[in-house]
Amino acid sequence: MGDFCQLHILYITKQINHSGIIISLQEYSVGEQMRRVLKLMASKTAQDMENQLIFISAYTAD
Repeated sequence: MGDFCQLHILYITKQINHSGIIISLQEYSVGEQMRRVLKLMASKTAQDMENQLIFISAYTAD
């Protein structure tokens, strides 16, 4: 997780664009991760994701 956070900071600092980074805890099952990613996809466009660092834990899988 730390590597991706550092990469995001490096890109932002150097003004390099990226498509977005999604961080997930390994404690979530694959199914739980997918439910949360689907919720994220329903709430954000590809353009919304540009240059963003998103923690999937913010998206509860109701």
